[in-house]
Amino acid sequence: MREFNLANAVAAFSTYSGMLTTLWGLYIAATFAAAGFGATMNEHFTPQTAALMTVAFLAFAVAHLRGIMVIARGLVSMRTEILSRLDADPGEITDYPKTVKAALTLALSPPASCAVHVVIDLCVVAVLWSSIS
Repeated sequence: MREFNLANAVAAFSTYSGMLTTLWGLYIAATFAAAGFGATMNEHFTPQTAALMTVAFLAFAVAHLRGIMVIARGLVSMRTEILSRLDADPGEITDYPKTVKAALTLALSPPASCAVHVVIDLCVVAVLWSSIS
């Protein structure tokens, strides 16, 4: 059986955290682009355009949320595994258990991430439909 390697586990957690941050950054750009497009089209924005934009945005949003949830669940699993190893015998794994625990902080839980995503999605759709002339 392989020995637990804290450095590898924390590096994997850090990689997943970076991927999550990148996905949220992509999402921010896409939501502002979609909402901005809808808000600036004025009289050129028809119900057909709003419907097409809504379908396209929601397709993106669903796929994006799926990616967010996969990564967030992975982070929770890694965090749980690392913390259980640290709690079992912190002195054997690292001289800095408090620092490692602080580095494993999650900004949002998977359910909170989902809720934030859905609220923003609904706001974008509302902006798209409120812009119809």
